[in-house]
Amino acid sequence: MKKFKGKKNAYGEIIKQYREQKGFSRAVLSRELDLMGIPMSPDEIYRIENQKLSLKDYELIAICTILDIDYDNLEEGTDVTYLFEGMLLEGFRPEEACGLDWSSLVEDSNYFIVNNAFKDFPVYNDEAEIIGHIREYDSLKTDESYRKVPVHPRYRDILLKHKENQKKLFKKLKLKWSQHTPIFLNRYHKPYVPENLAKPLRLFREKYKLEYLTPYGLRHSFATFLSEQGMRDIVLMKLMGHADFATTQKYYIFVSDVRKKQEYEKAWGLVPLVNDNIVNTSIINESNSNETSANTIMMKQFEQLQKIWIQTLASSIMVQKNNTV
Repeated sequence: MKKFKGKKNAYGEIIKQYREQKGFSRAVLSRELDLMGIPMSPDEIYRIENQKLSLKDYELIAICTILDIDYDNLEEGTDVTYLFEGMLLEGFRPEEACGLDWSSLVEDSNYFIVNNAFKDFPVYNDEAEIIGHIREYDSLKTDESYRKVPVHPRYRDILLKHKENQKKLFKKLKLKWSQHTPIFLNRYHKPYVPENLAKPLRLFREKYKLEYLTPYGLRHSFATFLSEQGMRDIVLMKLMGHADFATTQKYYIFVSDVRKKQEYEKAWGLVPLVNDNIVNTSIINESNSNETSANTIMMKQFEQLQKIWIQTLASSIMVQKNNTV
């Protein structure tokens, strides 16, 4: 077997635990894999479980399927909350957030260079049946998607602390860490893919009793919020990675009733009403104190940003399903 990107297997113990819980011997697991068109001997499984052999992505996913392991479950210790934070504060597409590594942070970590996407690709047999998946880096959606995005100061502090914790974890697991290590890793120390973000976000919403929100809704919230704050069209277009503002305006920006009233009163020289739907920027600029967790801060942002985003749901839910520009 070929080692996956030369990295040591870090999830052998998890595979062994689930295999034994299911009552499978290594020979049985080997036969099950063979039925899926993936040859793997019991000896190779033994070496995987003892962290002496690494896996290709589609092999790992096949094992997870057989042993009922949730490949991208939301648990303590995973980085998915930080990933959602980035989509909310920086406007990343899901595949862009999944594709970020530490080399993406430049100029003293004050900017992101968005130049990679991490995606899931199905593997087919000769009968055109899906027998597995390969997860790998790919090009971005359009030429304009390649861009430089400022990092929110508080998010920068969160990421730098996360970086140090990730280094310590890799050292403990005897894994090689580098600037090309993905920023956001699941519990198997593998990068996320867009297809597996919906469930963690749903669990996050349920945990904090939040309103309905999709991963792409975080990007919509980003665009609407900045527009509501008066950001110029050309700047917002560039931050979103769009070729023209018409795309940003058509699919991402929702003009709330409160904003309409404010603009109307401003035009007539009337006293504007207080906009309760506008995000309180003092919360976004709130320092990341030891007493305040990243989850708590992000929950506050979700609750406020959803006041804007949720109003777009009825009219744009079909657009979100069919358009991911």
